Amino acid sequence: MIKKDAKEALRLIANALKNPRLRPDDGDQLRKAQRELEIMARSGKIERRRLFRAVQIISRILRNLL
Repeated sequence: MIKKDAKEALRLIANALKNPRLRPDDGDQLRKAQRELEIMARSGKIERRRLFRAVQIISRILRNLL
């Protein structure tokens, strides 16, 4: 995974965690997605399952916020 892309995604997740409309469980789920992306960023390899899991979590939370 390109470090620049990973840093941007992690920055956006950190900003989303500051959103007051998030439910407590949503924050936990976002942290889980954040960990998945951090693991991929450290290894430098994109793992489809980890990436899909992170995107799925983020999408579910955004859908619930709208």
